Amino acid sequence: MSLTVRIAGFGFSSSAQCSSFHSLFERACQKEDVSMIAVLKDKAAHDGFSAFCDDVGLDVVRVEPEKLTETDTPSRSEKSLTARGVGSVSEALALYVASDLSTGMLHEMSGAEVVLEHHRMISDDRLASMAVARLSVIRS
Repeated sequence: MSLTVRIAGFGFSSSAQCSSFHSLFERACQKEDVSMIAVLKDKAAHDGFSAFCDDVGLDVVRVEPEKLTETDTPSRSEKSLTARGVGSVSEALALYVASDLSTGMLHEMSGAEVVLEHHRMISDDRLASMAVARLSVIRS
């Protein structure tokens, strides 16, 4: 039996609006394609992000910023590197949570694969980014 989990990671400016997140989400995926949302813990209470999460009704995983610093990302934003020590916050979040989930499932599975399905996309207003990682698990 196999299981697929998709995680949408979000990075954003404090100026981002609810519409910033919706435009990205609608462009990249449908609600039924994504299992959960990942965000930096210090950004989780942002008004626009909270409103978006309420609208889509998915579980939100809050990640401590220091957990991302060793996550390699295909995208390299100088702004992100300076502010957070990682090439792309959205890619790092999606990959970190998918990898963390796979580690937690090791005793139940015979194989797992984490893939960055959608690289960092930028919202039309340039205030938010989103990436989607896929965790595929083959259960024993």
